[in-house]
Amino acid sequence: MIEEVKISIIMPIYNKSSYLHETLDSLLNQIFQCYEIVCINDGSTDSSLQILEAYSAKDKRIRVFNNEKNIGAALSRNRGIEYAKAPYILFLDADDIFDPMLLEEAFSAAESYDTDIVVWENDTFTDSDLIFKESGSKGEQYYSDIFCNKIFNMNDLAAENVTLWSISVWDKLYRKQFILDNYIHFQDIKSANDGKFALISILLANRIIHVKTYRALLHYRVKIADQISTNRNPMNMYFAYKEVRRELLQHGLWEKYYSKCAIYFCISMLWELRNDNGKKGEETYIFLQKDGMRELDFTEWFEHNEDIKPCYKELYHKIMKEKYQTKWFLKYSYFEIFLNSKENLLVKFCQMRMEQNNRYALWGMGQKSKMLLLKLKELGVKIDYLIDQDVAKQETKFYEQKIDAFEDVFQEIDVVIVMSRIHIDEICDRVKNKSKKIMVFSLFAYLEGRKELEDCFI
Repeated sequence: MIEEVKISIIMPIYNKSSYLHETLDSLLNQIFQCYEIVCINDGSTDSSLQILEAYSAKDKRIRVFNNEKNIGAALSRNRGIEYAKAPYILFLDADDIFDPMLLEEAFSAAESYDTDIVVWENDTFTDSDLIFKESGSKGEQYYSDIFCNKIFNMNDLAAENVTLWSISVWDKLYRKQFILDNYIHFQDIKSANDGKFALISILLANRIIHVKTYRALLHYRVKIADQISTNRNPMNMYFAYKEVRRELLQHGLWEKYYSKCAIYFCISMLWELRNDNGKKGEETYIFLQKDGMRELDFTEWFEHNEDIKPCYKELYHKIMKEKYQTKWFLKYSYFEIFLNSKENLLVKFCQMRMEQNNRYALWGMGQKSKMLLLKLKELGVKIDYLIDQDVAKQETKFYEQKIDAFEDVFQEIDVVIVMSRIHIDEICDRVKNKSKKIMVFSLFAYLEGRKELEDCFI
């Protein structure tokens, strides 16, 4: 007896022959088996179609539809929604890799909590990576545990906390009827074509849940030469938000949500400018200063709202006042914005640090850690030890402070600060295996407001 299809996986494909085997195999290895893969071959000129047909011949859950000519990912996904047979849909890319428990975790959460949207953790990798990396595509904005295994919607998020949310579609499971009832579809633009779909859907959803796995269920491939994100036009992000505004006005919800949209637009545009700082970026930048921000109703809100956190108002003013030629946005980081928005919490941490005799170490010397160290230095606090398990970083220095291996200095340490939220359990086990006396401090749990300062020590 053939089991009823519960999930339709919609996957547009354009010239992905190099990755299709790995991607499809990771889907066929799912623990949850009641699904179909709706493959939309979007006029590929390589062997993608032949690979898809070969897989389909072996497994009838793989349904192949062929666009005679390339119409783009947006329209292909819209076609996929029409073809989908299941009550739940998700949109996956043809070059990513999926944890075997992805569908099981997502479907279980959707059924248990009667959701419109289920969200999961992801990480990133490139073709040259040996391990997956924690996702930076969200501007380091990990979802707060306060929303894990608990129903919420965007009304539960303050405007300044909307940046904890990911405006992407490949880390979410959608109830199909919710999508159809609200006439949500992908926008036919060359880049940022999932922006409107992702933002409108989370703003209209009444029941959202984040599965609490503490590990990535999707591994997102980045920096591929033929990926659309390497050839973006920042103006498309403006078009996406213009369409969001139009649809929210139709629903009578623009007044309710435009503050959240304003903050996220500035964050999104910062990312767009960093990834296209050529002629298209300059044209978009000048347009935003002249007309764009005003046409989206964002100017008045930023200029006259006294409750906006200074870091977001600063970002807005940089976009509006700085000259494009300074290229300030290449050095301006979302994580820097995040840290600045949490300065009151960092001050409290620094006060505790200065009152204690404990010796602190920071685990991991990536870009985020360096920004944190500079922020702490600005607040008058120095971390005693810097730790990284990458042999290439060990024995190097950051501002004259040596970077060590944990095993070389653990006997001198009382507290280990962990930036990672996904890998904190793994790091904690490693620390405790060396010494039960060393405490682990979860920085993100503290900065995201999930726990009081004293409760973040493990």
